[in-house]
Amino acid sequence: MRIDSEAAASTYFRVVQKASPEVEEKIEELFEAAAQKDGNAALSEAEAQAVEESLNYYDQLNRSSLGLYTLETVNQAFGDISRWSRGMLDPEIKAKLLEHGYALDPLDGALHSTYITQRPAKHDPGDWTTPLIAGTVEDIREGTHRVFSKYTGLENCVRIEKEGKPVIYVVDNHNMAFFAWEESLAMGAASKGSELVHIDAHSDSSAETGLFSGEKIPERLATYTLETLIPGTFIVPAVADGTIKDFWFFYSSPKEDLDSDGLGKLVCTRKTASQPSYACESNDEYKPQVFTHPWQRAVSLSTIVSKTASGKLILDIDLDAFVGIKEGQTEEEFAKTIELMKTIARKASVITIATSPGFANQKVAVDLAKRIVRAITQDE
Repeated sequence: MRIDSEAAASTYFRVVQKASPEVEEKIEELFEAAAQKDGNAALSEAEAQAVEESLNYYDQLNRSSLGLYTLETVNQAFGDISRWSRGMLDPEIKAKLLEHGYALDPLDGALHSTYITQRPAKHDPGDWTTPLIAGTVEDIREGTHRVFSKYTGLENCVRIEKEGKPVIYVVDNHNMAFFAWEESLAMGAASKGSELVHIDAHSDSSAETGLFSGEKIPERLATYTLETLIPGTFIVPAVADGTIKDFWFFYSSPKEDLDSDGLGKLVCTRKTASQPSYACESNDEYKPQVFTHPWQRAVSLSTIVSKTASGKLILDIDLDAFVGIKEGQTEEEFAKTIELMKTIARKASVITIATSPGFANQKVAVDLAKRIVRAITQDE
């Protein structure tokens, strides 16, 4: 087995020194299995740390008295390998997440937000909120719990971060984007006063559930997101509190294609977000040439992206813009959409992608979300 860094080697030898003679060979097999998880046979620092963390966790549970890993401990770590490999993140990213309310769950190996957890939904009895984890594209998958009326969503909302790429959140109910933006701001991924490009079959421009007020602490932001906001009311509060400077809406649907020359509308700004009736839920919102307020104007997607400084753009995608409950774009149109999202992403600091249960077929939406994430995070 190859070891790709001094840090990984240091962790490896520290673990091996705590191996009893009966498990030394088995621990080597554990490291080898970890090294194979990413398709690269070399053991990375993150992989070595994941092995050590798993062993230490079970070592504490088993109350080993001799200071050596037992066979039971090693077998339990082997049992977790397919799950805790999800948490093999860059050490700096991992440290940042731990500082901002994420905690390692040894049972599934993922870093879970301690703020966005699964709990009964307030708006509809029988619905549940979806937990937030830090993971990879492979963690984007359908869940079995109800999240919106009779519809199921994701197993977990997933935060994906890769060095040199925008931070991506894949969520089911779109109101989770509010927490994602606020968390990204607190963690330094997003900049206050960002431009928002919102691509959706709906404007989501209502403020009927009220604006956020008070101190921005994670617990309060999470409660507000999960218990006050609903899909359709999450953008204006982010504009009103200054996270978003300008809110640009680009309409798209499975039957109406979007391209870089497509026109969108400035729905509201920081100065106008708190004004009553700044926007209305009507078909006029889908027509960028129809202005109901003096500050509104139309712009092409390519123009707003090109004129926005790198790191000052948040891209928000609702997959019901491309996937319906029964119908969706063709494969050729999907390929075009993915390429367009990849182009916009080069300017974005944060991207939120909603699978929108009740509005988009989840099987198709989950597949499209994975394809978009892969396109954005792959090396050029």
